[in-house]
Amino acid sequence: MVEIEFIVSKEEDLKNWLKFIKNSSAYGNDWFKDYPENFKNSLISASDSKKVELIDKYTKKFYSKKYLTNFYNSNLKLNKYKDDIINKLEKIHKNKFPVNKVYIKYNTFVACPYEFRKNQKWFGIFIYTEYVDKYLFRVVIHELMHLFFHSYFWNICKENNLSESEIHDIKESFTVIINEEFKDLIEIKDNGYLKHSKLRVFILEEWKKDPNFLNVLNKAIIEYKRLNYG
Repeated sequence: MVEIEFIVSKEEDLKNWLKFIKNSSAYGNDWFKDYPENFKNSLISASDSKKVELIDKYTKKFYSKKYLTNFYNSNLKLNKYKDDIINKLEKIHKNKFPVNKVYIKYNTFVACPYEFRKNQKWFGIFIYTEYVDKYLFRVVIHELMHLFFHSYFWNICKENNLSESEIHDIKESFTVIINEEFKDLIEIKDNGYLKHSKLRVFILEEWKKDPNFLNVLNKAIIEYKRLNYG
């Protein structure tokens, strides 16, 4: 049985903030667009120590009892559907769930980090008051699809001479399948990133014709190269 444990680490949370300050337009997305302008500008121009101070001040409310309780309560809701989610993901990928335990880390920045290449497999989710009811399942399934991709399909992409950034493009594009296979569970669609929109349309169309992950992946690699290199 797969175990999912929810944990809080302010140190890991801070690392994620600092990571995205350095790369605020990852995947072609402006990750700071919804933050207050004064706060955003201060972060960009501040020294490293001042950045930490600003982040601590801004995120203080997210470490209040209300938000932390909401985070841990989301584990209770997830556990009701966990086995069904994992069974369906195994069916989609035609592979067993890659690990026995996954950690979900509390994250106060809007982007969700993950680490699937080391022994401890984890990903972060951004929890706010309404999160459990609207986004929880979509984000968890999205990140677990990444875990499957890294475990079973990453090397196939490497064998097709794709760079790491190109493989990430394909990995992110495949989460469009969530909208078809988990539409009875998610409340808000997985829209992905704008730069992947054409490939996502292609993948979903192919998936509906032949729901075989490896077959669709091989076609998606060809389509990705065509879209980007002609």
